[in-house]
Amino acid sequence: MIIEKLRTGEIHTLKLVTGEEVITRLTDVGENTYKVYKPLVLSVTQTGVAMTPFLFTAEIEGNIDIPKTAVIALAITDRDTANQYIKGTSSIVPASANTFGKLI
Repeated sequence: MIIEKLRTGEIHTLKLVTGEEVITRLTDVGENTYKVYKPLVLSVTQTGVAMTPFLFTAEIEGNIDIPKTAVIALAITDRDTANQYIKGTSSIVPASANTFGKLI
């Protein structure tokens, strides 16, 4: 397990024992579970890597629990990937260094 201070409300990457890599917003850390919001899985497609739904057939309106025993690594997601996650799961468009320079 990667030892790092977990930050609820931030975008994290979880590596599951099944090999899946999950990008999600960590909302709470329980005794036996990680509570996550809008989890997406990295999938390899013909055009490259894509973020796809963690559960294709479920209507997820809130948080879901992932057992800690199913997670082999957990870390804060890098900025570029976190920005792609935010753009894909909300109407927010994160500012970039290039955008900031154009505003001044």
